[in-house]
Amino acid sequence: MTHPRPDADKLKAALTNFGKGIEALSVTLSVQNAMGAVWSNDLDRARAALRRIPAGKLNDVALHAMALASLAETITKEGTTE
Repeated sequence: MTHPRPDADKLKAALTNFGKGIEALSVTLSVQNAMGAVWSNDLDRARAALRRIPAGKLNDVALHAMALASLAETITKEGTTE
């Protein structure tokens, strides 16, 4: 029994998408690691985690961190925490 050969373009596209997914996961895990390190007051570990993130993504990380800080401050002022 012979198996059909995969279409090279489809295989290349699938591998490209897989690579992008792995890169996104790596960034997410590095951000989580950095946040955990900051939470533990371990700034050296936070720096190391942030250095693993591609330079082009660091501005996004900073923007999202500022948005999270602003939201936390707003909720604190509202006094609506559980």
